[in-house]
Amino acid sequence: MNTNATNEKRRWTYSVTAGLLVACGAIGLFYGKSRATSAVGGPSHDTGTAGSSTTGAIYTTASLFPLGVMQEYDMHQTTTMATSSGQALGKLDFAGPLTLTGLEHGAKIVVRGQFSGKFTTLAAGTTNEAMTPDAQRPFFLEFAPDGTFLRSLGDPQVPQMVARIWVALGEYVQLLRQGPGDAWQSHEHDGLGSYTAEYQQKSRETVEKHKVKYDALNAKELESAEIFSSRITFQVDSQTRLESYGLDERAKVTPMGGPLPAFESTSNLTLKRTRVSVPSADLQAWAKQSAGASPLDKVGHVQDDSAHDKERVATTSLPQVFSDLHGFDSNKTSKAERDRAAQAFVALTSFLREDPKTLDMVKKHLDKKGPDTETMLAALRDASTPDSQKLLAEMSVKTSPLDPFNRMEAVRSLSRVPTPSLETVQTLKDLRSDPDVWIQANYGLGSSLHKIMDTDPVVAQDIRSTLETQLTGATTDTLRSVTLIALGNAGDPSTLSTIAQYVNDPSPAVRGNAAQALRRIAGDEADTLLARLAGDPDPDVRAQAVDAINERTPSQVLATALAVIAIGDQAVKVRAGAVKVLASWLPAIPAIAETLQVVASRDVSEDLKNVAKNALERT
Repeated sequence: MNTNATNEKRRWTYSVTAGLLVACGAIGLFYGKSRATSAVGGPSHDTGTAGSSTTGAIYTTASLFPLGVMQEYDMHQTTTMATSSGQALGKLDFAGPLTLTGLEHGAKIVVRGQFSGKFTTLAAGTTNEAMTPDAQRPFFLEFAPDGTFLRSLGDPQVPQMVARIWVALGEYVQLLRQGPGDAWQSHEHDGLGSYTAEYQQKSRETVEKHKVKYDALNAKELESAEIFSSRITFQVDSQTRLESYGLDERAKVTPMGGPLPAFESTSNLTLKRTRVSVPSADLQAWAKQSAGASPLDKVGHVQDDSAHDKERVATTSLPQVFSDLHGFDSNKTSKAERDRAAQAFVALTSFLREDPKTLDMVKKHLDKKGPDTETMLAALRDASTPDSQKLLAEMSVKTSPLDPFNRMEAVRSLSRVPTPSLETVQTLKDLRSDPDVWIQANYGLGSSLHKIMDTDPVVAQDIRSTLETQLTGATTDTLRSVTLIALGNAGDPSTLSTIAQYVNDPSPAVRGNAAQALRRIAGDEADTLLARLAGDPDPDVRAQAVDAINERTPSQVLATALAVIAIGDQAVKVRAGAVKVLASWLPAIPAIAETLQVVASRDVSEDLKNVAKNALERT
């Protein structure tokens, strides 16, 4: 027997089994991160209100877990995996008490979870309860106001399987309302991919949800996922709190190659409430814990990414990668060629991370100003290793061999690396004195501050000080404006007092960019400053303020400022921006309906009337 091949098969089977025990039936994230449609700009899901359904009240995930209320459930989850011929591949089972407590209602819904039962896995005939203590650590679920699941948070040291189960719990209990009536469809995401769901409100207390089909899969390792049967039942009490929950789902998953054949998974989950109480613990302390917790969909992803990189490097060749990249060159290429080029791009980033000689080949190509220069700069950006960033820095400076267009692309790529190195930060600082790229260098410096603010406080403080000193010492409106935009990219609360000095600047351009500088800084003080800018006498400043407000979470202060604009602003562009923001905020602040009713009946623009009417009809 070939021992290496056998060990490889065991490794592959174990990793897929461990992951897909939780991936199948929408439990896992083995092959991809959960993505909330509304949060990333996909189809929105509008929260209904009483009266639009013939069965009475309409509710979403937000109403299931009221603020300050602890609900305890008897939880039992079982997922089994077997080949189509019936050969058992593994089993996951956990059962016991689970408490879910609403901690925050507003721009997002935060629910604290605490499991105190037993966690058991069975694979290759071996039963394992070792993960029970990790499963009993607290975790937090975040939802958008419309019920869309956003993410799970917790201790980053928990095993991947535990982390992904709590991610999946959030995916399970997302309940989205779209359109009036007792039946509706929604497009949602879980660990396997995006899917179409059908809902039916059976009674005031009961909603059923059925997954119809997967529209797209997150993982390239999967060829297909077919839903054989799916039934999810939400049962609520008279106050629309979750009383019980049931899931029965059976699916078939076909991996893309590898020794494991297509297999079927069966998932069953029940939650039966046993008690409702007001927690004795300090809710504010729990809220602070959630603010400091780590995203659980990140747990193990570094190791997963490294494994994927090694697999890509082992299964393709660098010459083939460079050849396939040419599919990006022309609009005349076929879809198959473009698909191969996209795969080659991903493979190139893997080679850059895993194979040092790749960097030399990319450098030779850039030195020769080859046809794939822009693509290779983007690959260096996404690889994000110190050496990749060093080469990007070389391509960004005055002595770069690149032409002006591609040199600017190099600076943009350097500005956008996911994990900026110290050399990257220093290069961007130095490039602020280069007349050809100084604006982009400033923007990139702000973006770098945003990315390292929580992980490297020393370097973050250096960037913060550099930008604030530049702003306060600026002698032109242009430099002030560029620096304010850079601070807007940073979204650093520590810079708020500095930015606030420019809200009343004599220059409309500076005031408008002060609004942009506030867009990512959370809190009442920033809201108040933006509300003031929304009432600025200059229409361009008001437009910038509305644009910045559009990136923020809903608040009453901002909603009031937008209402004034929506009803009375003479500038159509400004008014249109305000109406669109108010329409998107309506589920979070129902009182906005009064403003939208005025717009729908009185605005001189038929387009804005329709925006307001459509928003009102969806509620």
